[in-house]
Amino acid sequence: MPETPQGRSIPYKLIGFASHEDAKVAGDRVAHAIDEMCMELGLSLRALEGVTIAHDYDAALAQLDRGYQASAPLTRTKDDIAEGCAMAPLVLRNGEVLSHLVLSAFLVPLINTPQSGVNGKYIIAHELAHVHEHYFRNRVLPNTLLKVRIPKRDEAFLYDLADTCWGEYMACFFSAPVHPEQAKLFEMPLLALLPKARGEIIAAKKDWLVDHDIEKIWQRAGTTVYSLLKCFSYLLGHAAGLGKSASETAPETWALLNNNVWLFTWVEKLNEELFRMFETFEEWKSLGVFEPLKLLARGLLADCGIRISDLQGSLYISVGPGKLPVPPA
Repeated sequence: MPETPQGRSIPYKLIGFASHEDAKVAGDRVAHAIDEMCMELGLSLRALEGVTIAHDYDAALAQLDRGYQASAPLTRTKDDIAEGCAMAPLVLRNGEVLSHLVLSAFLVPLINTPQSGVNGKYIIAHELAHVHEHYFRNRVLPNTLLKVRIPKRDEAFLYDLADTCWGEYMACFFSAPVHPEQAKLFEMPLLALLPKARGEIIAAKKDWLVDHDIEKIWQRAGTTVYSLLKCFSYLLGHAAGLGKSASETAPETWALLNNNVWLFTWVEKLNEELFRMFETFEEWKSLGVFEPLKLLARGLLADCGIRISDLQGSLYISVGPGKLPVPPA
């Protein structure tokens, strides 16, 4: 149980290592990186409940005792562009909301020797920044993390998206100085998504005119909007953490964004709202601070011709032309 800069012991769980010695080396290396990142960035670990380092990262996530009845087991991000290897999920212990850091053993060698732009120290710093943000948010808005249930399905979706955008913005803001070049990795999903986003949404709407499969159009169009706002939140937070503009930090992405007039204004609004939330953080009084982000997401969906509401506890989706009209068949 290595000591942290806060002077308290944090339990470590090491799973799947070939020997006790291998496990000790991994634990010590991660503990040293945690100490170093917290001291360098001024992060608090008061709400870090424990650290798990596992060779079978997926099993470690799925089997984590979260202290409450979750709707689904934890799973890593995994798509054509990125594959997650670290997470700091919230857990409930004796009524207190804390965070537990789960790391893939794959990450350990990358702490001292980054490869292909993947910096182990940065990844750890990013997750510790989530721990830090959640701790202070829980102080400003007590009894909201894990304890608020939003009955209306559309409002729950929009809150989840707003919470994701805010959380990633702040994690990137705090951790940016560790690895400024991380911007290149944050650009990758946007460089892949931006050229096809408009076409994907229009194609989904055209297919809906034929098959009226509402689940399919939501998976395609809704996921595209969600991904755009989430990925831009990463990049905007990273740029703010470096004290630079996003266009300066990610010139390729901004060149593509300039060609997507339908999206440009929404990204500017996203940047303004996230920065405003950061500036007023200590004045937060309720979850109403997330309303502007929720309205932003609802507005972007409407521009894409997708309107969402709640219908007897289910998500109701209506499709129209929006500002991206469906071309004639």
